[in-house]
Amino acid sequence: MITINSDLKLWMRIIIFSSSYGFIFVLVLCTAFVSEKQPWLLLSFLISLFIWIVSIIVYLYLLHQFTRLSKEEIQVGVISKSDENIAEYIVAYLLPFAFASISSFVDLIILLIVIFFIGLIILNTDMLYYNPILILFGYNYFEVEDITNTVKVNVIIKKNTLINIKHGFKLKMIHIDYDTYLGVM
Repeated sequence: MITINSDLKLWMRIIIFSSSYGFIFVLVLCTAFVSEKQPWLLLSFLISLFIWIVSIIVYLYLLHQFTRLSKEEIQVGVISKSDENIAEYIVAYLLPFAFASISSFVDLIILLIVIFFIGLIILNTDMLYYNPILILFGYNYFEVEDITNTVKVNVIIKKNTLINIKHGFKLKMIHIDYDTYLGVM
């Protein structure tokens, strides 16, 4: 059976981040190109668009492949949506990009540096999983406590699978990192 090693976990986290922030970067560059009409902005936009699309394809491929990995089980006691920090995430990490403007190559470099440092923060926290791409594909972030109230983990599962999850249900999960799992049915 396939298992996830630490290198794959790091790459998966980077791909999740790229799929989320790549979209924002593409929008900022598109807006800049429309207003400035600079060829280097068009090239930057096309490269960013390509990287973003590739990161989504790789991410979806890895999600599909994860279903073949060895699974752990938790007998569900309590399951609750874990989105109390979503407003903080939007205000701190997404809203500033709505007003970003790029009129020179220096602006682009500064934006890349800011995204790099935000990436470092997000890659080392659970904020990574508050991802618009995950939500678009029907995944949500939940906190699951086992039936004995001794184990509490974060699980990313498709929202429509919650119908089947009742008290005592044995949820199969694949360990992604730290205390985060991908729930599979």
